[in-house]
Amino acid sequence: MAGGNWSVRAWDTEFFGARIAEAPIERVSHLDDVSAWAAAEDVDCVYLRVDGADLVSVVEAVRRGAALVDLRLMMQSAELIGEPSAAIRPAAERDRDWLHQASAELARFSRFSRDDRFPSAKVEEMYRIWVDRCLQEGVIYVAGDDEAFVGGRRGDPPSIDLVYVASAARGQGLGASAVLGAARALGAGPTTVATQVGNLQAQRLYQRLGFVPVSVTAILHLWSTTPDVPQPST
Repeated sequence: MAGGNWSVRAWDTEFFGARIAEAPIERVSHLDDVSAWAAAEDVDCVYLRVDGADLVSVVEAVRRGAALVDLRLMMQSAELIGEPSAAIRPAAERDRDWLHQASAELARFSRFSRDDRFPSAKVEEMYRIWVDRCLQEGVIYVAGDDEAFVGGRRGDPPSIDLVYVASAARGQGLGASAVLGAARALGAGPTTVATQVGNLQAQRLYQRLGFVPVSVTAILHLWSTTPDVPQPST
């Protein structure tokens, strides 16, 4: 059984209180192997990651009960374009409360919120933890008057992870300015950012700043049991 890249996610398991794993699917036959491996490991939910062009595997995973929760477009920039058009600054401890409030809006658009097996309160808590980690790393920039923030993570490669602009403040360059600030705080070299395939506004923003598409990944949640669905009355 090929399971070298399949693993139980310790943090997700502890946080959500369900045994959760992740498995990249390289071909449709891997679905049988993943199902057997997950059963042997007593896994409750597997995050399946499938190349966006592999429609055969996506369709088969859905047929087996997986929920397609995200079509993720990964973009990367080796050299950023432009300068901030709005004033930006590193976030400080005094920003924590409003950053937590803003992150709740981001949580509502996450793949976890598209899966009703994950409680909304826990998803919002996860995003607050995410904000706190960005603050600890010092890679979170704000723009405007509590209107926009961008958080990133140092890694290989570094990544932009959280992008928030209040609906009333969009179109003013705040998001682009904060992205530039956070990306440059991450240092030289390629920086990645992920968005949804259908989010054309975000794609155009990142393209203006020098990001180009590099991959599309379908993410599906496959639970070992299906939730009870009320049957229509007759």
